[in-house]
Amino acid sequence: MECLSETRQQPRRLQLKSHHEVAPMMQTKRPKREDSNSTTTNMGPPRPFKPEEDGIPMAVDINQTPMFGKVYDDETAAIMAMVSDHCRTPGVEIEARIGVIVEKKSRARHRSGTSKSSCIVSSPQLGFEPSVSSESFYKVNQELNLVAEKYAPSRRSSYLKSKTIDLFHTVHGRVTVDSSKEKVLENISKQVLQTIDIHCPKKAYDIRFRSSIEQQRDSIPIEVVKDPQFLDELTFIREKERRSYKIDCFRIDLTTANEYAAPTGGFTSLDLDTLNKKETKLEIEIELDLPMFCNERKRTAAGHSDAVETFAALCKLFIDNTRGIADCASAVRNPSHPIGHCLPS
Repeated sequence: MECLSETRQQPRRLQLKSHHEVAPMMQTKRPKREDSNSTTTNMGPPRPFKPEEDGIPMAVDINQTPMFGKVYDDETAAIMAMVSDHCRTPGVEIEARIGVIVEKKSRARHRSGTSKSSCIVSSPQLGFEPSVSSESFYKVNQELNLVAEKYAPSRRSSYLKSKTIDLFHTVHGRVTVDSSKEKVLENISKQVLQTIDIHCPKKAYDIRFRSSIEQQRDSIPIEVVKDPQFLDELTFIREKERRSYKIDCFRIDLTTANEYAAPTGGFTSLDLDTLNKKETKLEIEIELDLPMFCNERKRTAAGHSDAVETFAALCKLFIDNTRGIADCASAVRNPSHPIGHCLPS
């Protein structure tokens, strides 16, 4: 440790000439108060602080590391820990969704009673509605188009539009087919690892951060999917039109999802024109492209000193981008929407 009595001329660093001239952060002894009966000699007022006379540079390095390391708020620390714990798990998916935390019984938005954003403890009485209003959806879409256009020359962004149909089966989980219903694209089931809900009372929307494992199941032939027995065991169908923006190590999905509940007697075909649409949901999701996070996590375990800070910066960027998108969705004239709203066809 350097002796405080030594003066070193280092530009943009706060220097202390002598430890006698600076009060400690935590004063251990209070100065003795004078009264009319005191015989203590009056030393007069303290000498004025004049940095230019003491040889202390006026400028301070604002990029210096805090004395006790970087300190993060509880929400950021919890999300960083989740990413750190699960990013190297095989088949893991780490994502954030924009929506509202709801009371399951009343279907009204949950209110925590505080004006500040906070983590909400998981409860069987609470759920999460991952949808936004049409105004919010289109506002975010416009802003992402501008961002993608800005980053396109440096090849930091890409765009993909897709249409698929999810079939939710009682035995086979989620089976995804192409829009022509002629090819099975994937058959997966999800296992949730951790969920962190952030309530934002001053905003129109809350945020759900979640890590989960996607388990690929055995492929199913399209002929089996179209079989009457398979169709009869479907619980509901989701038709999805998705716009995906890949920007750096993040993928932002804007999804229009038309949901069809099983009719009386069950599904008999995949002809959606013959089904009654239950509702249309507009969803915004931010997913991590994990290789870069995994690499920094691996370097941290190997003892690279710079990897910890890089990993923390990536996690902070994920959180800030998510909050920025949620703020953008809230910054419209009428962001509020009824839970489970229906949009015009």
